[in-house]
Amino acid sequence: MRKTRIGLASVFAFSSAAAMSFCQAIFLKAPASSLRSDSFLNSSNFLLSSSCAKAAHPSAAIISIVLMTGTYRPGERAVSGIVGYNLAVRLFLDIETLPVAPEMRDAWRSTLKDPEEDEEEAYARTSLSGDFGRLLCIGYWREPGMDAPDCLTGDEPSMLKRFWEMARGTRLYVGHNVLDFDLPFLVKRSIVHRVHALPISFARYRRDPVFDTMREWGAWGRNHASLDTLAKALGLRSSKGAIDGSKVAELHEAGRDAEIVAYCKDDVRLVREVYQRMTFEA
Repeated sequence: MRKTRIGLASVFAFSSAAAMSFCQAIFLKAPASSLRSDSFLNSSNFLLSSSCAKAAHPSAAIISIVLMTGTYRPGERAVSGIVGYNLAVRLFLDIETLPVAPEMRDAWRSTLKDPEEDEEEAYARTSLSGDFGRLLCIGYWREPGMDAPDCLTGDEPSMLKRFWEMARGTRLYVGHNVLDFDLPFLVKRSIVHRVHALPISFARYRRDPVFDTMREWGAWGRNHASLDTLAKALGLRSSKGAIDGSKVAELHEAGRDAEIVAYCKDDVRLVREVYQRMTFEA
């Protein structure tokens, strides 16, 4: 598909009322009170700096919009008159996984280094790696544009294709242990199924483009607190109840995937709330 390179820089001055209306239009009619004065939205090459969001000044505010060498793809959705820019800035995610598939079990078994190792325990642990483990569902909450978490299900190749398509334009991926589990798992399974994954930096000791709530909470040390621990420490409603990650395979075998999907979406809800507390957005 032919791409057209465009560049534009514009600065607009509005009264407070006009600025609020403009902000609401840009953020898909989100309440102006939900926007922060220091918010920066960067979707691929789209950058919106909104100093008017809280209308700190009673009489005037300035909105700066900078489109820097953006890429226009004909036919893409238009947002507030701007064609070809996806305003999906942050993507909160969580995955639920299963052990190696029956047809791959022999291949996996041949990789075991200790023949005396308990095979059933080793088999259960394959759900923790994208080498042989499988995706059951991918929970996500994309901002702006969504009011609640959702979940992708189905066969792995289809899930992965839909996920990476949905993730286009994401500036920040947010999850708990997402650097060492969720994202590597997604990338590995994409390679296995010949699905093109988006390029993601796995650089450590930084918050962008991946914000790992577990790593940030532990200051990148050895304190690997669980999501449930963070919820209780911060006074948030935990997503853990009758279901946790260790029971996913058992529930799947019992045909209770709907419960797993609900649990996954609740994990995404909690990840978002933890992120908001850790970044003082809440």
